[in-house]
This record gives sequence, structure tokens and C-alpha cells, in this order.
Amino acid sequence: MKKILIVDDEKETLTSFARHFESMGWEVDLAEEGAEGIAILSKKEFDVILTDIKMPGATGTDVLRASKKLYPDTEVIMMTGYKDIDKAIESLNSGAYAYLNKPFRLEEVNHKVVQACEKRRLIQKEKEHHANLERLVKEKAKELYHHGRMISLSEMAAGVAHELNQPLNGISTFAEGMLIRIERGIKIDKEKTKSILKEILIQTERMSEIINHMRTFASDFERLPQQNITAEQIVQGCLKLVGTQLKHHQIDVSVKMDPPGLSFLVNEYRLQQVLLNLIHNARDALDEKAEIVKRENLYPNNNWKKQIEIKAFLRENGDKGFHVIEVRDNGTGIAEDKMDNLFQPFFTTKEPGKGTGLGLSTSYGIINEYSGRIEVESEYGKGAVFRVLLPAGE
Repeated sequence: MKKILIVDDEKETLTSFARHFESMGWEVDLAEEGAEGIAILSKKEFDVILTDIKMPGATGTDVLRASKKLYPDTEVIMMTGYKDIDKAIESLNSGAYAYLNKPFRLEEVNHKVVQACEKRRLIQKEKEHHANLERLVKEKAKELYHHGRMISLSEMAAGVAHELNQPLNGISTFAEGMLIRIERGIKIDKEKTKSILKEILIQTERMSEIINHMRTFASDFERLPQQNITAEQIVQGCLKLVGTQLKHHQIDVSVKMDPPGLSFLVNEYRLQQVLLNLIHNARDALDEKAEIVKRENLYPNNNWKKQIEIKAFLRENGDKGFHVIEVRDNGTGIAEDKMDNLFQPFFTTKEPGKGTGLGLSTSYGIINEYSGRIEVESEYGKGAVFRVLLPAGE
């Protein structure tokens, strides 16, 4: 049963709303003042809160703040007179779903409440999907750890969640827009509807592609055969999993293939495992440096930005050439006295609890199996570059 809390110091308003929403099958709680509403909130969660802004003692704004602190997903609708319109607008910036001007029609109130409840339902479904995905990934991570794999899928879960969040938001927006039109009885243009449905299909296909890629990556991909794979395919496969996550960390990523079409005779997902580890390490180094920059005010003109540069190029070596994928960052860099131990198992430059020390050692083993090598260059405080060198695919 849907639950609503109504807070208003006008008893007639409370009575009228209570009768209406109870007749619509809602479970209704009433409060005649803000403090009473906040007390109810401390014991019970609601789908929607309908509150007057101006009340003696604790105001509707206080109710809004208490609700967002206790139950961020609960939608709050503010009721106000025209004299308090500025406060109503401020409430939107504090997380209120909408505001209603007095006097209002019951039909208008009902419409807003139904919309708010539907928005909460969509958000909860999205969060549930993300939670299920993260739970799945963490379970897979435990299995992969026993195989000595370097990338923790529990880390990748955040990246995949970010990648899925954008198309999910798009679908949610389209669905909400259609729902509003239906509820308001607005005529829906056939061509526009067709265009929206096509966009939803595009977004779902994108999500399916990400999930299938993740499923393959999480499976026993070591049994997959070697094949000629291009640097573009390797890099784009990695960015498909973590690209949005890097944007969330405010990291600028640039990709350069010179010449394009460089290929490697490898297991695609094992090479992605190596590249993902290098990208994750670069991200962590950039986040660490960002904290230092902020704490010590190293760049007062804000002329430092987080950057990762991924390049693929050919390196000639006598009669035999190497195809190279390079990951460069402008993060913390690596201290000189730690360079010699980077590829040793369980050695990590990260803070306790932030690294297993298995990533680079496993990556080194994978590349060594393909008769390649990993090179490292770093200047402490200025960044690092890791290069994966592999014989060209035939």
C-alpha cells in the first residue's frame, strides 16, 4: 500500500486530503505541525510527503530536510501561498519534487502526488537493478580471485553501473514523459511516439551489449581462442566498461591510434584485463593527486586537470616490430625506490585496503605468455606511463 504523510496546520485541509487519499487506497498519516511531522518521520517511511511551508515552529522546509536526511528517495511536495513563492522555489533546490500554490484544486494535488510516487518507484527499480548487478559482480569477483586474476569485478561493478545508468535514465525520462501525457489526456503524436520507442530500443540494445560484454569478461575467458584483434577493439572494449566511471571521476580520456588498425594475436579479454588494470591504476593515481592538489593548493589557477592518454603505435626493433598500447597519466607518479618492485606479487604503492598487489604481477605474466613485455616510466609527482609491447598479429 502506498503511504503519504500530510503536514498542515489547517485542520480542514488535513481532513479533506485524508478522505481523498484514503478513498484512493493510500495509507495516510496526518500532522498538524512540522515538529509532529518530523517525529512521525523518525519512525516511519513514506512514498510521498505533502507539507505546508509556512507553519508555527518547525516549517515545511524543516520537514523537507528531515525527510531527505532519513529517506532520500521519498518525494516531498510543498504547499504555499503566493507570498511564500520564493521559499517554495528554494525548496526545489533542497530536493523537493514540486510545489503547489494555494488555493489549489484537489485534482491538481492528486496529479502531482501520483507523479511523485511514480518517480520514486522508477528510482527504486533503478537502484534495485544496480544493487543486483553489483551483487552479481561481487560474487563473480570471489571466483576470479582464486584464478589469480588481477581485476576485481567488485571494482568493475561501479564502472558497469555508471555505464548502465545513462541509458536507464534515458528510458526512465521517456517513460515518465509518456506517463504524464497519458495522465493529462494529452494527444500523443504517432511519429513522435515512434521516434521515442526507437530511442528506447537503441538504449536497451546498448545496455544489452554492455551486459553481454561483462558476462563474457566474467566467464572463464581463458578458454577462448587467440585471434587477431585490433588496438581499437581492445581500447573500446575497456572504455565500454569504465568510460562513464572515468567521466564520473572527472578524468579526461584521449585515445590516439597511429597508425590505425594495429593488431595483436591474443585472447581479447586477457589483454583487456591488462589494460583495465593500467586504467584503474591511473585513475587511482589521479584521484590521489587531486586530493593532494586540493589540500596543498598546488595549482591556485586551477590549471591542472586529471588526464589519461591511451595510445597505440608501432615500434620497430630490427627485423621484428612491436605493437604498443600505452597508458599515460598525470597523477602522483611512482617513487624511484619502488620502481624495481612494481611487478612483484603482493607489492602495492596504494594505501592499505585499496590494492591487492596482484594486478601488475598478473598483467606481467599475461604479457610474458605472449612474448611481450611491459615498460614503465615515471617522474614522482608528475605522472606515469605504462607501455604494453606485443608482437604484431599476422
